[in-house]
Amino acid sequence: MILREILKASYETIVAVNGREAVDMAAIHQPDLILMDILMPEMDGLQATRLIRHNPGTISIPMLTVTARVSFKDKEKVRQSGSNDFLAKPFTYEQLIDRIERLLNPHGDSQTKKPSYLSLVYSAGTNKMKKKA
Repeated sequence: MILREILKASYETIVAVNGREAVDMAAIHQPDLILMDILMPEMDGLQATRLIRHNPGTISIPMLTVTARVSFKDKEKVRQSGSNDFLAKPFTYEQLIDRIERLLNPHGDSQTKKPSYLSLVYSAGTNKMKKKA
């Protein structure tokens, strides 16, 4: 399943295909949440996350990093980059939506409106989720 197709039913999405584009698009579009992959061409997701966090205009945008790397060292790198949370691949639709909603509604306020933009940043191999068993 393609992430953008799945998420566009609930969120308006914009897509960057590499980290450099993600940094630029975050500044221009000011998304309500960024879904960031680590392994991407031109600039990896960790560097892109650090740059987004150093920009005063994008510093507070919640970020969810998706990665196939789940060692303690990798998790620590994600945390140190400034990402709010991570989700190990493969993941289910339900896991993804749960993480997104937690980041968008950190106090559990169900009255919070849906975001205007959910920015997806992923490499070619990241745009698929596992099917629910």
